[in-house]
Amino acid sequence: MTLAQAPTGLRIAARSAFGQPSSAQSASLQKAKLTAPDAAVGDYFGDSVAVSGSTAVVGAEQKDSGKGAAYVFVRSGMIWSEQAELKAADGAAGDLFGYSVAVSGSTAVVGAVGRSASTGAAYVFVRSGTTWSWQATLTASDGVSGDSFANSVAVSGSIVVAGASNKNSSTGAAYAFLRSGTTWSQQAELTASDGGVFDGFGYSVAVSGSTAVVGAYGRSSAAGAAYVFARSGTTWSQQSELTASDGASGDLFGYSVAISYPIVLVGACCKNSSTGAAYVFAPLGTWSEQAKLTAPDGVSGDHFGSSVALSGTAALVGAYGVSSSKGAAYVFARAANEGTWSLQAKLTAADGAPNDNFGQSVALSGTTPVVGAYGKSSNTGAAYAYTLPSQQARLTASDGVSGDVFGYSVAISGSAAVVGAFAKSGNTGEAYVFVRSGTTWSQQARLIASDGASNDNFGYSVAISGSTAVVGAYQHAAKGAVYVFVRSGTIWTQQAELTAADGVSGDHFGYSVAVSGSTALVGAPAKSLSRGVAYVFLSSGTTWSQQAKLTAADRAQGDSFGNSMAISGSTAVVGASGANGLAGAAYVFVGSGTTWSQQAKLTASDSVPGDYFGYSVAIYGSSAVIGAYNKNSITGAAYAFVRSGATWSEQAKLTASDGASGDSFGWSVAIYGSRAVVGSLNSNFSTGAAYVFVHSGTTWTQQAKLTTLDGEYNDSFGASVALSGSTSVLGAPGTNSNGGAAYVFTLP
Repeated sequence: MTLAQAPTGLRIAARSAFGQPSSAQSASLQKAKLTAPDAAVGDYFGDSVAVSGSTAVVGAEQKDSGKGAAYVFVRSGMIWSEQAELKAADGAAGDLFGYSVAVSGSTAVVGAVGRSASTGAAYVFVRSGTTWSWQATLTASDGVSGDSFANSVAVSGSIVVAGASNKNSSTGAAYAFLRSGTTWSQQAELTASDGGVFDGFGYSVAVSGSTAVVGAYGRSSAAGAAYVFARSGTTWSQQSELTASDGASGDLFGYSVAISYPIVLVGACCKNSSTGAAYVFAPLGTWSEQAKLTAPDGVSGDHFGSSVALSGTAALVGAYGVSSSKGAAYVFARAANEGTWSLQAKLTAADGAPNDNFGQSVALSGTTPVVGAYGKSSNTGAAYAYTLPSQQARLTASDGVSGDVFGYSVAISGSAAVVGAFAKSGNTGEAYVFVRSGTTWSQQARLIASDGASNDNFGYSVAISGSTAVVGAYQHAAKGAVYVFVRSGTIWTQQAELTAADGVSGDHFGYSVAVSGSTALVGAPAKSLSRGVAYVFLSSGTTWSQQAKLTAADRAQGDSFGNSMAISGSTAVVGASGANGLAGAAYVFVGSGTTWSQQAKLTASDSVPGDYFGYSVAIYGSSAVIGAYNKNSITGAAYAFVRSGATWSEQAKLTASDGASGDSFGWSVAIYGSRAVVGSLNSNFSTGAAYVFVHSGTTWTQQAKLTTLDGEYNDSFGASVALSGSTSVLGAPGTNSNGGAAYVFTLP
């Protein structure tokens, strides 16, 4: 199969790559739409894209009657702006300069596949300050007309690899070039050990350090193959031939390739009637297939795998055919355990339209994906830059030991977080304060009850508002207690110990806590035969006093009212997961002066006994999120409610795009502004996960799935979640042999 014989919609661009409704529709992660300032219909801007750090390069090979151009964009903060337009000094109509692009640091490579009657050439540009200048023109030492040299290009430091898939009757070849000073020279010509006519070897290339990958999608009746080459000194040698374990004729495995050593990703865009797939390989002794990636919502014609990119343990896969070629791209991340990959987000364009071909090209660097859509606006084209959630820190206790269960509870307010470890020291328990300076988190204090004792479970619940932290110890003195700590400078001191005026043994006072300003809320879900109670405390100066006792208007034995709670200003939400035969409920109370009154009882529109609706609750202003982790055979769900006047109504049911029985989605919830985070601690054999949702108007969509870089089975990541602005803290009490940890993520 020659380049020209590739399936319709696939033959426009050669791919080079570096480095969740039904799925995560994440136009909300979009940070910029990149377009050329001199854009014209038919330019095919976005047919090729590349990104390295804060620099992106976008090709437009049809610009100026096919002479072509490439555009450099740079990011400052979250703002992208054009830095340069690259053109070949000797460019001519039909060169298709920009057909392929690559970038590594301050070096960009642009392929001109049509140059010299499709002999082809690649141009190297370098940046000094903000100025880009031509450094070299690369050609094959044995190049001839029709080779299509530079139909794909890749760069890593001072190494460039360029494919020539049409060489020798489309047997194909690839060429490695090395820079010494400012001089580039051909180091090797790469060919497949078993190459044959129409293999299309070189249609896709990627390089990482001293390892290169070359795709040959036409191999074996277009089942396809990819080849790994390694450099030793000045010699390149074939290390492995990769094929899909379930490969079949016509799959086009190798149509796209990417490498972020030691991981290789290979696209097979025509797999299963062009539904498509991508395959992950790793050198486990020898190179072997580690995983097969597919779109959970994939259908025939999507062409998932038409483009691929890798950065570390994150993968980006384009599927330009989705929704009548509106297109999409999928972000996957690898968990540390067993090499498991899971979908993190589905990227779409905010202004996507049929025939945009969004996803025909993709690139990824760290948390920055760039996706091309060459068909946008009658083939004028566009590219879209996104920002993914990123793990900023892993928090552990300075004195942590196995069994502490650090991370069972978490809270955050601005740049301060509190993490509970209720099992520490024979379940005496402790809590820890961490503060952020820039992007660095450090432990500021250990919070310990002045009268703490074994089995108090201090730290089972935590909350923070500004410089005030509240910590629950629901087993203290058999009745339970809550401790208030305040910060002066960097010093935290205990200000008060709160107890219920009518407390009795077994109440579990402090099982849940919440705080907003000078108001604290404390749950005692076991009180009165588990009917449950919540208490409101108010501070005046340094003195805290009980202001109100809250109960549900329809309270019943076993309701467990107070098992969860949240407060925002003068509005409180109290969970009662045992209500209505364990279907569950949540109650909204509002405070006026010293009086608190029930405003609403919230239940799920599809509630059934056993859902445990209300097991977790969160509130921000007039929006609340309620978790029901036991819904649908413990798959779980969460529900968003909004208030209009004094009336609350269900706005949306939130579920995980990849939810499965036993996940416990909704075990924990948090909300801030238009974002919500929902924990799913039992996902993937209790490795755990959390899901970010955003709402626009009345519509909620899954934006991303959060997993940790070092996740292992039984970590229970997502057992607790907290959110403040764009920062989320999530507990993983099962990790570190149950010593536990908490993770900080920054959200776009």
